[in-house]
Amino acid sequence: MIEAVRALGEGINRVAGMYEKGEVFMPEVLLSSDVMYAAFNILKPHVKPGEGRAKKIVIGTVEGDVHDIGKNILKAILAAAGFEVVDPGRDVPVEKFVSAVMENGADALQ
Repeated sequence: MIEAVRALGEGINRVAGMYEKGEVFMPEVLLSSDVMYAAFNILKPHVKPGEGRAKKIVIGTVEGDVHDIGKNILKAILAAAGFEVVDPGRDVPVEKFVSAVMENGADALQ
């Protein structure tokens, strides 16, 4: 399962590289990210967490940053690896991160 998630990450990275070279434009990048998220949603129910208590990780994008494609790729990879991932979203103030860690008893913050 993790191989499928990694393949999606590699695909979106390839699209990002094509965008940087001017080979595709923003509409294609946005469409590609929509496809990637749809595929993640299909794969997510099939992810089997590891034995014992899964480690909890809070992951988000800090206030002032609305770019979350990389965060979502990492989130999918962590979930596929058996981590319990809490995502407060993007453009998140520091206080909300602290609250998410405390409320969920997270083991890590990314």
